Amino acid sequence: LQRGAFAALAGSIPDQVGVVMSGILKVVRDHQDGRESIVQFLGVGDFWGDLPALAEGRESQLSTLVVESAEVLVVQKADLDAFIERHGPKASAYVGRLLMRELARLDRRLAAMTLLTPSERHQEFLDTYPQIAERLLQRDIAAYVGITPVSLSRLRRRRREMS
Repeated sequence: LQRGAFAALAGSIPDQVGVVMSGILKVVRDHQDGRESIVQFLGVGDFWGDLPALAEGRESQLSTLVVESAEVLVVQKADLDAFIERHGPKASAYVGRLLMRELARLDRRLAAMTLLTPSERHQEFLDTYPQIAERLLQRDIAAYVGITPVSLSRLRRRRREMS
């Protein structure tokens, strides 16, 4: 997938999931006023796809964009369903663990956005994404942290001055 391409579009019913083999993707939720909130970044080895929307057969509220050219191993829903049917409880348990991991990630993200200061959210970003932080645009980092790029510049400058 080339930089700038959509791996998934909000408003569509997902029919596939996958694993990021190379590159970087970002998962976003668009606001009516045109802003985008970055839900998460995905790097090598990360699971890709909106499992709740896939499982429920409903439209996804999330878009996934390619930030850095990426290769994604894709599994179609029909193939995933056949795998679960063929391998029974073990496969179901594996998918259940994926869902629990996703739920835990979303819970941590919600807690960060509601309980932490911008400075603490920026540190949480650095702790969560050390392998890709330097490869992302400042505007994307700011959108993830929930501040403007100007505020992010000020925050970074204060951190440098303090260290």
